[in-house]
Amino acid sequence: MNNKLLKIGLIYIVIILFVLTSFSTFGSNEFLNLKIKNDNSNDGNILPSPIHNIWPMFHHDRLNTGYATGIGAIADPDEKWSFNTGADVSSSPAIFDIDEDGDKEVLIGSDNSDLICFNAEDGTVEWAYSTGDDIVSSPVVGDIKYGEPGDVEYEVVVGSADNKIYCLDGNPATSSGYMYWSYTTGGDVDSSPVIHDVDGDGYNEVIVGSEDGNVYCLNGEDGSVNWIFAAEDRVYSSPAIADVDADGEVEVIFGSWDYNIYSVDGLTGTEEWRTTTQLEYIFSSPAIGNLDGAGPLEIVIGAHDNRMYCLNGLNGNSKWTYTSSGQILSSPAIFDLDNDGEMEVVFGSHDHKVYCLNGATSNPIGEVEWSYETENDVQSSPALGDIDGDEEIEVIIGSFDSRLYCLDGPTGDFEWYFDTDDQIYSSPALADVDNDGLLEIIFGSYDNYVYCLDGEIAGDPPNAPTISGEQFGTRGTSYNYNFTSIDPNGKDVSYYINWGDGIISYWTPYHSSGTTYSETHTFYAMGTYKIKAKARNVYGESDWTEIYAVMPKNTIFNFKFNILNWLIERLPNAFPLLRFMLRQ
Repeated sequence: MNNKLLKIGLIYIVIILFVLTSFSTFGSNEFLNLKIKNDNSNDGNILPSPIHNIWPMFHHDRLNTGYATGIGAIADPDEKWSFNTGADVSSSPAIFDIDEDGDKEVLIGSDNSDLICFNAEDGTVEWAYSTGDDIVSSPVVGDIKYGEPGDVEYEVVVGSADNKIYCLDGNPATSSGYMYWSYTTGGDVDSSPVIHDVDGDGYNEVIVGSEDGNVYCLNGEDGSVNWIFAAEDRVYSSPAIADVDADGEVEVIFGSWDYNIYSVDGLTGTEEWRTTTQLEYIFSSPAIGNLDGAGPLEIVIGAHDNRMYCLNGLNGNSKWTYTSSGQILSSPAIFDLDNDGEMEVVFGSHDHKVYCLNGATSNPIGEVEWSYETENDVQSSPALGDIDGDEEIEVIIGSFDSRLYCLDGPTGDFEWYFDTDDQIYSSPALADVDNDGLLEIIFGSYDNYVYCLDGEIAGDPPNAPTISGEQFGTRGTSYNYNFTSIDPNGKDVSYYINWGDGIISYWTPYHSSGTTYSETHTFYAMGTYKIKAKARNVYGESDWTEIYAVMPKNTIFNFKFNILNWLIERLPNAFPLLRFMLRQ
């Protein structure tokens, strides 16, 4: 009897020692750096900048769509902050985390010649760079200096009425707007630059128009000329860039005061086609999209002849035109506003109206879905996004009546306006400026101010998410984990996941309430990991949910561990001490 007890005791000790040695590093994982999962940046120690969190250039992107993903909570706007620049603000904002510190900056020009960089959350000035004249051009942020391989540092490019194009180091922590280079054209640069690798060499170029009638393609590293395309009159239009003819190379699309809309080869700067309007100037900038869901991309652009043109990207042939009752200097935005599978085109006119056209119509004169009349000319270009979290797109646009309007995207119904003290020419930008997961609105006014609008909506946050996935696994093996949250309001939810190993999945895109969001994760070190997740909607954040994942040294131990766990579950009184240890 004593020998039997001794054997059992020795087995017990061996099992305990085996477990202790196998788990010797539990709780000892140390990670010097917080890493962000699925981040596009190269620095793991920062918060990510998903596309719905930024607005890096005029009308959001190189296609000039004017559309922002994400949602807001602005059912009734509040002024989050404002800043008096001392002069009219014609420029439109760019919003970007230039220094990659997790806090975004707002960049915008002023007619006092300054390009101003604000802290996006509170509106404090981080730096200002003075050019030689008014800045009507809107800045663009991008990586155009070559640097070391793998390095990503962001520069700011903007035009000025002093005839120059400027490239600045935008990092407020190190440079305060240091100028890398400038290029002098032969006229005002009111056109807004775009940054893109148009020649396919792996490095970004700067493309922008000038009042001297030229469109310039400049080397991003030093501002030297790659090519110059000469139109026959001034170019105020801001270029859009895409492969509009499906030939594998991008084209540069813009309008000119010579009455023409141009498509220029991005590699060589040679003309591919031009379309002539009804002998009127073109100030509007083009937007590019697949409006009819088939064939080549389409181009939409307004003109002083009161018309909105829709052109075939392949050859510039007209697909339809719409004639308003006033000049169209506003640049169109494009998106499927009513979720009917067809794209809409939204723009303002000098007949005081905001128009929404069916972009896919076969009607040769265009088809109006709705229009809304303000009290003065509309030269501002619209921004599109779900600004109030109602799961429908809103249209945000300024008017010379001094108001910024919010209209329901599907119907054009009035939702609200925000009053300033003078005309609004600046085009609004939508982005999450304070990292709360919700869109804010930034724009300028001729009353000299830059405004940031925010808001709140009353409602309940989502329920804490459920988490399922492998809890006893093998280090180095990828496992799928599922997260599900129910929203009592039926709103979409986003998830924040802390994997417990120093990796964070920072606020995923929004998903429908009750649907499962899945993500694959790999634990590379032995240990016990606490996986935490929470959900949020437009009203707030849920409580945390936690589970533990055990990753032992190897697959052999994992097999043994699972056997032990099986025995403990079925013989709950056999190994009380061991059971206690394994549950800690």
